[in-house]
Amino acid sequence: MNDQDLAALKERLEAVTAGDEEKDRNFKEETTSELSVVDNHPGDTGTELFEREKDTALHEHRKLARQDAEAALARIEAGTYGYCTVCGEEIKKERLFANPSASECIEHAGRGEDWMHRPVEEEVQRPFSATGFIDEAEDHTYFDAEDTWNTVARYGASDDGQPWTKSRGEEDSENMDGRLF
Repeated sequence: MNDQDLAALKERLEAVTAGDEEKDRNFKEETTSELSVVDNHPGDTGTELFEREKDTALHEHRKLARQDAEAALARIEAGTYGYCTVCGEEIKKERLFANPSASECIEHAGRGEDWMHRPVEEEVQRPFSATGFIDEAEDHTYFDAEDTWNTVARYGASDDGQPWTKSRGEEDSENMDGRLF
């Protein structure tokens, strides 16, 4: 990498570290717009919560980007910028221009993170297909829309003209007045 490219990348990294101090100061001082949320509509409270969470995520993103840029500037000063911290090979110039904070070559990028982590809920969820839930049995029968309708229709449907009873196969029960319930 030539000195002109290195100077351009260093300028971009310094721009990341220099900006947003005012936003960081304001972020720490911000609170909700009112002292009490007791009289607020739940939708207003939800909107304020969403905005606060969004601002927190953006603040964390800026903070991490600034830390990465500072680490890259330290590597420039040490003379190790542009070399992979894992294998020591030179990082391609295109990658550095796309991400000036990159410390690893593309082969090693992201391997230190838990990039294959899946949510714990997936361990207990049953598989789903286009026709319905897959049954746990060996024959892989499906509980599809027709089965759902048949299960629900046992308790009556609004268009069949029948009074609603506990179950289609049972006799209609009467209360003390003689009316069906």
